[in-house]
Amino acid sequence: MLLFTSYLGLLAETSPAHAAVNRHTKPKPHAAKHAASVPQKPSTPESVSVTASRLTSHGMEQTITRKTMDAFVPGTSPLQVLSATTPGVSFASDDPFGMDTWANTFYIRGYTQSQIGITLDGIPLGDGQFINASGLDINQAVIQDNIGHVDMSQGGGALDVNSITNLGGALQYYTADPRDKMGGDISQTFGSNSTYRTFAKFESGILNHTGTKFSASYARTDAGKWKGVGDQFEQQANFKIIQPLGTRGKISGFFNYSEFDQYNYSDLSLEIIQKMGAAS
Repeated sequence: MLLFTSYLGLLAETSPAHAAVNRHTKPKPHAAKHAASVPQKPSTPESVSVTASRLTSHGMEQTITRKTMDAFVPGTSPLQVLSATTPGVSFASDDPFGMDTWANTFYIRGYTQSQIGITLDGIPLGDGQFINASGLDINQAVIQDNIGHVDMSQGGGALDVNSITNLGGALQYYTADPRDKMGGDISQTFGSNSTYRTFAKFESGILNHTGTKFSASYARTDAGKWKGVGDQFEQQANFKIIQPLGTRGKISGFFNYSEFDQYNYSDLSLEIIQKMGAAS
């Protein structure tokens, strides 16, 4: 359309309309000389270019790396890490490590844990709530220090997530692979209310020409309660082995042992506080 309009404008500018009307009138010599001396503008073609690009939003899925989790106190629940680093995520607990599943509450943009799909290396963990008959809480399924990264979807989970409760989002945990070099890690945590946590890990490094490697770790947490009787005790052992298959992939095996002795914190209401005090 732009090219056609410019072409019409060029015809209107160069057509001698006055000569067609006064066909028998001889133009004056000075007028003809003046008209011949006026330079004609060369026609400049116009062009229109159209460009398009595809924009893909990645804001609905985020990854929490091991480096981010290492910035928190060892043993901190990954749910607490997600809450502190990711917008739209809320987590609350009555103990510093987030061990008490009875009191834990977790939301992703208003969706509760019963509406969120949770997996560990592709294995379904159910909803991770108290007395979970279809899975296990992430704090009992793996030692926090052995989580390599977490992929969180704030929208509906992808179709390949092994869960039937991923309407409100999905949490996909992945255990860290053993390192290529032999070594280990040790951490010791002390806190109030007689809180102690010990973690130790051994890395075998690459053992043979096929790349076989493994890691073995142990964690022990013993924490007193800040109100009420009893304590919270947990010990875990993790083992992971990797066998590369050249360019075809790898075979991995993971073992988890968890012993959890827990005295839940009592629910409080205004009446209970008035009768028994806030430390009941």
